[in-house]
Amino acid sequence: MQAIPEEAWTDAYNKFPQFKDAGLSEKRVTELMQAIARNELFFYDLADALDDKSVRETDKPVQYPFKDRKAGDATLGVSQVSLDGVKKFEIEFPEQMGRYSSRESQALLNPIEAPMMIAAVLAHNIKN
Repeated sequence: MQAIPEEAWTDAYNKFPQFKDAGLSEKRVTELMQAIARNELFFYDLADALDDKSVRETDKPVQYPFKDRKAGDATLGVSQVSLDGVKKFEIEFPEQMGRYSSRESQALLNPIEAPMMIAAVLAHNIKN
């Protein structure tokens, strides 16, 4: 959590108008995003670490022979959002998430980008 500057949380809040439209304050959304990140880190396990390591080294998550999981379903980094999830958010929120196109895995593995990933999940949920 210490690797994520406070400005990243503020920036993520400000990039998604859904928060203000829903009447949610920056403080409330930031607290929620940080709680989600802490929860993901608390439950971060060996399988998560192996996926992150594999993506860093090979640009592909671990392929488990006993698990029927597509590579795009692997969740990565602090936010634990999937590669396919980021691609869907790029379509849903092109202005906010388009900058990650073709570099989704690097963005997910960068803790500084975690607030944007978590904010996209929350904004998607608000829209739905």
